[in-house]
Amino acid sequence: WFVASTDSYLKWIAHLAMESPPNWVVRLILLKSTQNPSLRQAEGALVATEPSENDWERLDIRNLLRQVKERNPDRLVLGVTGPSLELIRHFLDSDARSRNIPIISGSPGVALDQPVQWITRKAKADVVICSSRAEREQLQNIYSRLDRKPWVALSTLPFLDSDKQVRSSEVKKVIFVPQPDVPGTS
Repeated sequence: WFVASTDSYLKWIAHLAMESPPNWVVRLILLKSTQNPSLRQAEGALVATEPSENDWERLDIRNLLRQVKERNPDRLVLGVTGPSLELIRHFLDSDARSRNIPIISGSPGVALDQPVQWITRKAKADVVICSSRAEREQLQNIYSRLDRKPWVALSTLPFLDSDKQVRSSEVKKVIFVPQPDVPGTS
């Protein structure tokens, strides 16, 4: 299942869902919160993935947690804020039936030099996806000192991989997802 709480996270998890292995159950869920995009923004965020109206849904946290307990998904890909991730992890860990459901999380962009609280909250995931080698190195360094040590995975655009030559004809599209906290000028 792929769960998002904001416009940026919705774009991010929708594209992760598109790239997921064919045997994964893809269920897009927008977790109801004060940070939710409007219906129009949500549809715009999903336009590149072309889901139909019935391919995604909005759930509040109680209904999400109830359905997780009832349906026991193989994994949760969470594009949510740190407090939501902590709450979901706490809920999963409190029940023997859901304790082993792995959580995959991360950030919809490069998240270097985040506050320690952000980094430690993301450590509640089993896998943290990051978007740059520098970010991966920073997170691995910090997580090595914590009790809970998530695996840090690197997700990059193929043409940015300096170890591999990619012909320009192989690059189909580039998706730029501006963040709300990115300044308009530099």
